[in-house]
This record gives sequence, C-alpha cells and structure tokens, in this order.
Amino acid sequence: MANLPAELVAAILEHVYYTATGAVDSQTLASAALVCRHWQESAQRLLFKRVSLKGHRHEPAYLSFVQATDLATSRGRSLAQNIRVLEVSIGDSPEGLDESDLVNLIVGIRAIAILSCGIQSPILYQLLSIWPCVNFLHLGVEIAAPPPKAWQPSFQLYELALMRTPRLWVFSWLLSSSTDSLRILTFRDLPWREFDPLLDKLGPRLRSLRLQNYSLRAVPTIRRCPNLEEFIVLRVPELIKLTPLPQTVEHLSCRFMLSENGSLAQAVDLVGSLPRLRVFTCDSAVRKDEHIRDLETLCAAKGVELCFDETPFWLREDPVPVQRFPRWRSVTNYALMN
Repeated sequence: MANLPAELVAAILEHVYYTATGAVDSQTLASAALVCRHWQESAQRLLFKRVSLKGHRHEPAYLSFVQATDLATSRGRSLAQNIRVLEVSIGDSPEGLDESDLVNLIVGIRAIAILSCGIQSPILYQLLSIWPCVNFLHLGVEIAAPPPKAWQPSFQLYELALMRTPRLWVFSWLLSSSTDSLRILTFRDLPWREFDPLLDKLGPRLRSLRLQNYSLRAVPTIRRCPNLEEFIVLRVPELIKLTPLPQTVEHLSCRFMLSENGSLAQAVDLVGSLPRLRVFTCDSAVRKDEHIRDLETLCAAKGVELCFDETPFWLREDPVPVQRFPRWRSVTNYALMN
C-alpha cells in the first residue's frame, strides 16, 4: 500500500471524506494519517480544509492545532495553507479564544463561521480585518456590537448566512462592499421592514435565497429577488400559503413537510408553476404523504429530478461559487477554494 501513487492515495481518501450523512469523517482521516507516512500528507491536507476551534486556549485540542500549524516551520506553513474554512466559538472567559489566538496561525481563510461569542463582542470585525479575503460568512449568533469607524470593509461576500438577524447597521456595514458580489443569502428569522431598502439593492443579484422559517414577511422578501435560481425553505408553513416564486428558479428545496398540514400539496403546486425547475429536493419522510404520487408523476412529466436528501440542515455546504444549483457537498469543490 505504501507504493501506491500519491494521486491514487488522495483519490481513495477523498472517497471516504464525507460520511453518508454529509459530515466529515475526521476519525478515518486521522487514522489514515497515522497508519502510513505515505498517506500522511493527503490525509492531513483534507483534515485541515475545515477547522473548528472552540473552548479555551489551554485545551489539548487547541494546543495540538497551534503546534501543527506553527508558521515558523515548513510543515506548519504547509498545513496552515490548506485551511479554507474556519469555524470558531469565542469564549467569554479570560481563557477563551480571541482574535489574538488566531491572527498568527492561519492564512488564506475564505470562509468564517462564528458559532458563539458575546452579543457585544467585536470579534466579527476583528476577524474580517485579519482576513479581508473572506467570501463566505456564517453568523450563528446575534451581533449587536457597533461596526468600527476606523476602517470600511473591503471584503466581498459571495454568501451570507444569518442564524440571528443582526441590527440593521451591522447588516448594512457587512454588505457595504458586497452589494454587487452577494449571490447567496440565508435567513433563519426574516428581516424587518427597515431592511427593505437594502434588500431592494441586493435582491436582483441574488441567485439563492434560503429561509429556515416561512412567515408573511417572506412574501415581500421573495418579491425583491426576481432572478433566483434556487429557493430553499426548511419549514413549510401550516397556515400560510407559499407565495409564487420567480420563474427563474431551477432548484426548489422544501424540508420538514408534514402530511397533516398539507405542505406537500403546496410543494406540488410550486413544482407545477416553475417552468425552469430541474431539481426538487425534500426529505424522505414525505414518501408517506398521500400526495407523493402526484409529486412523482408531475416531476416525471416535467423532467424534474426528485431528490430525497437526508443531510442534516445544520451541516453547511462547501463554501464555493456555484455554477448550477444545487451545490452539493463534495471533495471536488476543494479545487474551487484555492
């Protein structure tokens, strides 16, 4: 096995990179790095594509990461240069991680996911000042700290995912240099009316709009996005009828549809109304719905691919530009992250 060409070793390890549920199989990759020196480089290169840092700076996992990515060594520089996605949880205690723990560790970050921090923490702005090349930003927490006045953003976001809708001035600052570049926008909670003027500027350029919760506020938000190629809603409403979507939609995804609220029937209506639809994605639970035959017949008649996706919704997609939706999680995406 040690005599296998490096390209073949890399291809084998890439094949096991994702589990059946879409999670990264870090355990298998770590084991491969230890089993054979010939496998080590390929396994570590994949392991370091996506890094998650949390807890305290004295924890063994963080100390091991610091040692492995020491920029003073050739090995450390090599590993650090592989990192493209940083998921970080910033602690509130004196021992918690902060930007000073990261600035000298990692280079070339394209995607940041802030999973926890204090509501008034300036960490978002500090990390963006360190890595102005960030194109993909995921905020899993509420941000209320005022943006810095000392500098204006130069980063150009391609994707922004908001699990908590920030204050308007934060939202405006984040997108002040990304009006022309933003293509994918995710809301867990729909924005308020005061966001509408900014959405008027962003909406025509958006290719994908993703909503976790659907409410009456979704209607004017969708209307401001006339050129969508993808629309995703995680929770189809019980009492609210889904609004018509732009005729440009090619990928429609609806999850957590329950037969008792007739949500699959609404999805069937949407599929029938979209002339360019190529792919409809839902979870396998709808197979028990009484309208599943109607959906299958309609998709077959229109040439629409019907996909049942069991990937947990909290697993984020690979942060790469999209040629055609849907953007699946795949190791082939990593070439686009460089």
